[in-house]
Amino acid sequence: MRPFARVTDRSDRSRGSPGASHRQEQLRDDPQHRRLGPGTAVRDGVRLPLVEGPLRGSALRRAAHIRGLLASADLAAAVLTLVAIDALYPDASLVTPETLALCPAILLLARILGLYHKDEVRLRQTSLDDAPALFQLATLYALGIWLTRHATVEGGLSGAHVMTVLVGFFAAALCLRSAGRGLARRVLSPERCLVVGEVGTAQRLARALRAAAHNARVVASIECDSAKAEQMTFSDLSHADSLTRVVEAERVERLVVAPRYPDIGHVLSLVHTAKSIGVRVTLVPFLGEIVGASAELESVGGVSMLGIPQLDLSRSARFIKRGVDLIGAWVVLIVASPFVTIVAAAIKVDSPGPVLFRQVRTGRDGTRFQILKFRTMVDGADLKKVQLTARNEAVGLFKIAEDPRVTRVGRLLRKASLDELPQLWNVIRGDMSLVGPRPLIEDEDAKVVGWFRHRLRLQPGMTGPWQVLGSARIPLDDMIRIDYLYVANWSLWGDIKILLQTIPYVLLGRGM
Repeated sequence: MRPFARVTDRSDRSRGSPGASHRQEQLRDDPQHRRLGPGTAVRDGVRLPLVEGPLRGSALRRAAHIRGLLASADLAAAVLTLVAIDALYPDASLVTPETLALCPAILLLARILGLYHKDEVRLRQTSLDDAPALFQLATLYALGIWLTRHATVEGGLSGAHVMTVLVGFFAAALCLRSAGRGLARRVLSPERCLVVGEVGTAQRLARALRAAAHNARVVASIECDSAKAEQMTFSDLSHADSLTRVVEAERVERLVVAPRYPDIGHVLSLVHTAKSIGVRVTLVPFLGEIVGASAELESVGGVSMLGIPQLDLSRSARFIKRGVDLIGAWVVLIVASPFVTIVAAAIKVDSPGPVLFRQVRTGRDGTRFQILKFRTMVDGADLKKVQLTARNEAVGLFKIAEDPRVTRVGRLLRKASLDELPQLWNVIRGDMSLVGPRPLIEDEDAKVVGWFRHRLRLQPGMTGPWQVLGSARIPLDDMIRIDYLYVANWSLWGDIKILLQTIPYVLLGRGM
């Protein structure tokens, strides 16, 4: 990513000024806001295109390829489910012309459920995000198979057959869609993004896209919240020729608008202009870091409003989360107990010192607890930390890729994230959760100030939203922001998604 230009936003930022108070109504009431022909309007001397232009060639090809891969995955899942059931239940005889004729209907139903176009709208779309809609699709498919067989074959299908269709299609579609998106990331070049707005947002987005497996990259940014340069203003970009020059110079496919002080007129002009020249648009809400994605948008008499959910979990939510923690921790601990014994012996043989590493961390509501890990460093490693400060690779945290204090067994354990296994006992004791914010040491926790400290409203987790982003060296500021939004947007399904995303993270050895 590189700055394309440094930009000054000359709009009136004063909260109490008449210009700021009336700006939101100008688009509707200003006499200059009028139609000029079938596809243009004018506001404050700026032409606002009212007709969206066709997407640029690279964006069109990308969208077509992804839709084709997802449709092929759904169609293959439908057929493979029938073939597999016939193999499991020879008496089912599901592979017939009537049932195969239902398979193309899957594509129509999936289109109605919005399963083919979300990838075009969102920068980050995973197959787990499709799961709720895929379950609906699987239910409709199983119902269609049951009705078809009931109408054409005497006796129809048993309940076991129908449930196998539902579960089989759901699992197959989820796996094949994941494989399809993985193939798209390998074959298609990353989507090129231009960020217009606060420079900090552009930097954070660029880091996030580099760290995670998203097929998008920030290739340029235009800062509109600095008074250090006068090359181009926010409103200048609302002119199609100005924006087109930037888009063509950087071959931009998506515009990310992230103003710190949003002016509705400027933002609306820029969005419409971008759409008119065939560029997709993503808007970063200026309250996004406070309310997250769980806020409920509603319209009251034409006024858009955001309902903010309670930050604290309800009693029932805490009960459910704690129940999942206890069941999950005990099951994993019992299954992994033979392996735990082997690891403990290997650590003891590899280097002198205790098997377990204990360290004071900050838990829920600022309480202190001792976290347990398999020891991966030489005994007394903390005493050598000062000597290695200059080699630190993280911002706000202490991380070194080739840390000389790490033992041979410890390096293997870290790579597979297996050094965290003893924390299952922390989960059982109630100090930690399976999923939650990162448990910080006291020095790191002291750097977290203000409303970001609300990240401590939940127990820290063995895994969490930042761990599955693909990098352990994300800056402290980004990490606490991600943790805060996790707490503000907590849901049971969100925890399940993080746990499922952690499995390939561990299996692929992306620890450290």
